Amino acid sequence: MRRVAAWGTFIGIVAVVLVLIWGRSYDRSRHDTGVSPVGTPAIGTTGQQNGGVPDDSPATLHDLETLMGSTDPHELIGRRVDFHLKVGEIDNSTSFWVGSKDNPMLVVLGRDNRSNAQRDRGAPSPNDIKPTTPGQMVHITGMIEGIPNAEARYSWGLNDSQRRELQDQKVYIRADHVTPEG
Repeated sequence: MRRVAAWGTFIGIVAVVLVLIWGRSYDRSRHDTGVSPVGTPAIGTTGQQNGGVPDDSPATLHDLETLMGSTDPHELIGRRVDFHLKVGEIDNSTSFWVGSKDNPMLVVLGRDNRSNAQRDRGAPSPNDIKPTTPGQMVHITGMIEGIPNAEARYSWGLNDSQRRELQDQKVYIRADHVTPEG
């Protein structure tokens, strides 16, 4: 009888531990941390979406040539951009190219960086992404990021030739705001 009681106690303790582990993971999934597992950066606590770096800061790039002419674009990862550029080829509703045909740069629209909790509450996306057309001048603000792995790029909707073009790229621009000018 003692053996049955010992096993019953052991099984009961294991069951309680498993329920606590499950409850903790369930609670974490319901109270999202605000960070998406695929490419959406955390929003800082300064009250500004750009991490407290104003668009007129020396840390913000204002010239695409600075980015394109860099010997090591990886050094620029994490820098803010504030560009006034002409839209080149538009791939789809999530990305387009800027720069010259010989030296293009991919811009991926960071459409929605809300947490699951913000989505559940119906909070609007803080991004200001407007539709554009090829050849149109636009104002782009965002961040320079390293090209992610193929799985993370899948949602960009690139075709085979665009993926080949991207193989030569080391960085891209994740746009927070795209506003047509004029």
